[in-house]
Amino acid sequence: MKTDVNYVLSTAEETDSGNVVCLLSALSGKEETEIESMLRRGVSPWLLANELDVLYEFKEEILGYMITQLCRMVEENQITQEDADELVAEFEMNFAELEERFMRAVRP
Repeated sequence: MKTDVNYVLSTAEETDSGNVVCLLSALSGKEETEIESMLRRGVSPWLLANELDVLYEFKEEILGYMITQLCRMVEENQITQEDADELVAEFEMNFAELEERFMRAVRP
């Protein structure tokens, strides 16, 4: 059973511990209203984390939450451990691609 990584990550917005606005605010020191405003203007959470210079911290928090969710899903037999491992690997690969795009954008 293949689980969509986007589904797993979208659940991060449904809990206090995964609230993207709160997380970005806590990591960056910016007010939640400022973060909300930036996100409403269409800035992605990943781009915003990069602009706020908290990309790696944001990634680690999201990855930690994702792993917690995946472990729960494995324990509840919703997915296999192999599926969970594949999703984590896919997340890491997608992050590496995102990081490369951000790096290319700032290169002269």
